[in-house]
Amino acid sequence: MGRSGHFDLVAAFAAPHIRFDRHLHGAAMPTLFRFTMILATIAGLIYGGMVLLVMVVKPRDREVTVRIPSERLNPPSTEPARRTP
Repeated sequence: MGRSGHFDLVAAFAAPHIRFDRHLHGAAMPTLFRFTMILATIAGLIYGGMVLLVMVVKPRDREVTVRIPSERLNPPSTEPARRTP
């Protein structure tokens, strides 16, 4: 047996449920690794999109006026009115 045969024997004994192919094409990829790579790719695309938005979009400066009702600034007192003698 050559060196390759020894690897096949050790691999078959260590993990009999995983099929080891000598060719890269058609090799079984573990499901957890595939799932992790898909999530990493999606996260990278989202991160890249945010970086692109930060670099391309420039905010416009403008004045903002907000009217606040006087009741919110000076709430009516809850104490009873004092009588003057």
